[in-house]
Amino acid sequence: MIRREAIPQNGNGPEFDSLNDGLASLETALAAYLEEIDEYRNICLQHERTTAVFITGQTLRIVKQFGCEQRAVAYLREATNRLPIWKKSPFFATSRKTWIGLEKEATERNGTGASARPLLARGIAWEGWPILVCAWSIQEQGLLQLDLCLPPVATELPELPLRRAATALRCHAHLLPDWVARPRPLPKLAQPGSLMLREFLERAMPQNLYASQCLSLRGAEQ
Repeated sequence: MIRREAIPQNGNGPEFDSLNDGLASLETALAAYLEEIDEYRNICLQHERTTAVFITGQTLRIVKQFGCEQRAVAYLREATNRLPIWKKSPFFATSRKTWIGLEKEATERNGTGASARPLLARGIAWEGWPILVCAWSIQEQGLLQLDLCLPPVATELPELPLRRAATALRCHAHLLPDWVARPRPLPKLAQPGSLMLREFLERAMPQNLYASQCLSLRGAEQ
């Protein structure tokens, strides 16, 4: 608490200037935080009807489905290959065993069922963060499924789930923009552990945060 006698009554002096500078810095930081959170919120609301989420341990998998057209597959391959590999992420040295295991698992499994054919599995660095890109052709339904797996990284502070989801969704939009292939509306997938994006945020966001109460939960789009 600021003591009244510590503030010069004439409204000037070094103490008053220091106080003003501190309040201005706090106001700027708070405005930037709210602007950032609002951006994440808008991204998630834009994609919530076309996105499913899987959680395996601390690994987050963000899933979308598209029509499996040759143009979309070719664009996806090219866009993925243009991005740096995830070994160039600043987090690789501390988490390499987890990432290598995740990549090996992805190349060996059939993640969408017996009719799915693997098209792509590559670890990339997106905005510095590691993401494993996996694509599958679901032949009987004529679908292209694009999975982005976000492994845990060693950071000093925990990453906000809203931010993790928004980061993956921006990557989704880069790899397959709407003008190449529009994502299909996605009912809850018939796979164990699947959640719709809103369900994931409701469960994962800490309830004592402003971002949880005002941005990503039920009714936020009103």
